[in-house]
Amino acid sequence: MVFQSYAVFPHMTVAKNVEYGLKVTGTPSDEIKKRVAEALSLVKMDGYDHRMPHQLSGGQQQRVALARALVKRPKVLLLDEPLSALDAKLREAMHIELSNLQKTVGITFVIVTHAQTEALSLADKIAIMNEGELCQTASPKELYERPNSKFCADFIGKANLFNGKAIGVENNRLLVDVNGIGQIKVPTDVEAHGIVDIAIRPEKLSLSKEEPKGDVIKFRVKVDGKVYYGNSSTLYVKGDNDLRVLVDIKDLSDTGESSIEINDEMWVYWQPEDTLVLTK
Repeated sequence: MVFQSYAVFPHMTVAKNVEYGLKVTGTPSDEIKKRVAEALSLVKMDGYDHRMPHQLSGGQQQRVALARALVKRPKVLLLDEPLSALDAKLREAMHIELSNLQKTVGITFVIVTHAQTEALSLADKIAIMNEGELCQTASPKELYERPNSKFCADFIGKANLFNGKAIGVENNRLLVDVNGIGQIKVPTDVEAHGIVDIAIRPEKLSLSKEEPKGDVIKFRVKVDGKVYYGNSSTLYVKGDNDLRVLVDIKDLSDTGESSIEINDEMWVYWQPEDTLVLTK
């Protein structure tokens, strides 16, 4: 197990920390030396054998904790919020390293995390739990693109959620009356009757000052807020009945508008096939 707080023994050197599990189970000293060297090399901590934990950064201590667990050659490695104590850049770097490490050692990693990006970037399969109940188990792609409930759609990534009512089928499309938007036609394989929720990921939405053409779902909004992240921006827009919508744009110039200002009146629109219909 790798603990959230690392739990590296402060009075032991790096090598002593890593060898601890082998030593207490009576592994021969020659075998210990060989396996400690292999484990430290695996987590890129060669040459740190004689360092004390207080001489290491948070990321280095995390690597020691990993080496200490891996040196036992377990069938399953449990990681409890393994990256939560690291800063953002180091956490991102460790995502890649943990993923590569798992492929190298070829054992199952069970990672407990509240960080959505961590789960999406590391996992082959994700299980979402809500108050002790398992809601959905799927690959990251399926979970993000085809959540099976309102909770899962809202929990993984950002989602615009609207209340609606399925009122029939027209031309092989589900007809849904959505509060604040009106009637929309959605291609879906979900059988729905009565009250439903629809969800649209913010990056699937587009904004335009001109009314969009073609077979799109659209409605008028006013820009209520804007947050700039450098390579992307999130726009907060408001429609009728105080309907609030998030729009993620990779680059504001992609909209054809060099600047979008607060209180600008625009059209928000998306492709019908990007609509998620949620019945629970």
